Amino acid sequence: MLVRLSIGNILSFRDEVELSLVASSEKSHAHHKRTVGSGKSHDLLRLALLYGPNAAGKSNFVHAIGLFQTLFRHGTDPDEPTGLSPFKLDDASQKLPSRFECTFVVRDTMFTYGIVADGESVHEEWLFAEQLQRGKRERMVFERLREAEESRVTLGRLLVDETKQGRQFLMHVAEGTRSNQPFLTELVLRNVAFVDAAWRWLTESLILIGPSSSYGPLIHRAVGDDHFVSFLSDSLRSMNTGISRLDVETNVVSESVLPAGMSSDEFRKVMDALGEGESIIRHGMDGSRTLFRKTEDDKLAVETIESVHKGSAGEDVKFDFSEESDGTRRMIDLLPVLLEQHSGGRVFVIDELDRSLHTHLVRWFIKQFLTEGASDAQIVATVHDTNILDQSLIRRDETWLIEKDKHESSDLYSLADFNIRNDLALEGAYLNGRFGALPFSTNLPLFVNEPPPK
Repeated sequence: MLVRLSIGNILSFRDEVELSLVASSEKSHAHHKRTVGSGKSHDLLRLALLYGPNAAGKSNFVHAIGLFQTLFRHGTDPDEPTGLSPFKLDDASQKLPSRFECTFVVRDTMFTYGIVADGESVHEEWLFAEQLQRGKRERMVFERLREAEESRVTLGRLLVDETKQGRQFLMHVAEGTRSNQPFLTELVLRNVAFVDAAWRWLTESLILIGPSSSYGPLIHRAVGDDHFVSFLSDSLRSMNTGISRLDVETNVVSESVLPAGMSSDEFRKVMDALGEGESIIRHGMDGSRTLFRKTEDDKLAVETIESVHKGSAGEDVKFDFSEESDGTRRMIDLLPVLLEQHSGGRVFVIDELDRSLHTHLVRWFIKQFLTEGASDAQIVATVHDTNILDQSLIRRDETWLIEKDKHESSDLYSLADFNIRNDLALEGAYLNGRFGALPFSTNLPLFVNEPPPK
């Protein structure tokens, strides 16, 4: 689970800001919390909602996490830039490195990983571990510091003792780590198993979902998982989308009988790329997903998802996925979160959770996710829908605000920092400007017409 995450001097964030999922002393919605650690325990929240005006930095917060995550996941090639972009609106910040630090819990170990890097090289890097079950103090795994253009790595005894290859091997890895490469990534590439859990959490359990992201395995799961299709169908039916169920349509085609929109050249490319029993997925610009699978008799099985509606006479009428509304397709891509939350404490970072969705559907989604006893998964989401600012639905410490200061730098702060009554109508107070993070507008004409030609 995510404990806290901070970023600094990255994109629109000049100064360091921190998002914390550590629960406050607030008593409401106790089932929104999860206690981690059986020795030294921590109460963590499962939800954080980020509000603020357009261009305040909400999407940049998500994007910044993605930039660092890409660096951890893939590392760098020799002389390749790190991909990090500092705050550009003052000269001093452009010359300084960006910063990322994250504290998270994997099973019964709390890790703190941090990195300071510019566009070309890593300046600092550290990893600490605290074994909560045993109640032991936090111990260093490694620390890295660049001095006079040379990188020096200090190995913690915890890493040395837990690594079968030994200190000499670890020092060899440290000396061979390029200046633009995270040491954590290099350790994983060299099969140092002790850091694998931390690296996997940062690169796999931290899942970023953009406003236009689609759930990649949707068609693949639909083809082979009846429970998955039933869950989607039941959910869509309960939302009054008009969909009675989802079906998987399968057509077996050959070069002489091609599906609509597929050329002979594309057919041959797909067939050449597939071995028997293998499959590939094509994502259409219209949101459609198509799975291609080579059959035993060397033909091509084309599988798509169709929505089934009821006609006026009660008959089934099938619609192509692309014929559904943007909101329905968005919800279909978000619904798997409710199933995936049971798979190992993932953190879903969702940009524009409410995009194309009615406010009642957003409330339904949040309620379903926060069902008592559901899981230890978490959602961190940017949102504009102020109807969610309701103390009967969420806790005050689950609400965060982003706004820009006079230097155009994004700032992040918690609603829990304010002295708020338990019965205060949060939506009205926010819209009245009590907490800041509101857009400002000037009196401009609705339309600007060019003067008629003389």
